[in-house]
Amino acid sequence: MASEEAAAHDAKGEEYESEDKIEEALAEYQKSLAIKIKVHGPDHADVAASYRLLADLYESEEKYAEALENFTKSLDIFLKVHGPDHPAVADSYDAIATLYYSQEKHEEALDFYKKSLEITIKVLPFSRRLGCSHLRSLFLRTCSVREKPRS
Repeated sequence: MASEEAAAHDAKGEEYESEDKIEEALAEYQKSLAIKIKVHGPDHADVAASYRLLADLYESEEKYAEALENFTKSLDIFLKVHGPDHPAVADSYDAIATLYYSQEKHEEALDFYKKSLEITIKVLPFSRRLGCSHLRSLFLRTCSVREKPRS
């Protein structure tokens, strides 16, 4: 029952977000997060997913400090739940790298892109890596960051 309620809040938040009703979306995502913490405790993948939704929303609004805080919370939970070599962890590193890159913090971005790329190479079988657009994207962004002049 509570899981369905949390999912309904997430869906409503996504609907509000698509309508550019940011405050309403934020409120729905926060309600969902509170339910998930109450049901699962603070260290559960569903809680991490809620932090990720909040982070994505903040990033889209260029509220980078709030985005980073929520991306980091999500990452920390995924590390506890899945360990360091899991696609969700790689995706979290990629999200943080992208956040840094969008702020022109290229050195920080590169560090997180590298972590994401290392995990992706380690956990995906070779046959899946060949067609992996995510892997190509990581590689291209990593190269792009390297080409930026250092300040």
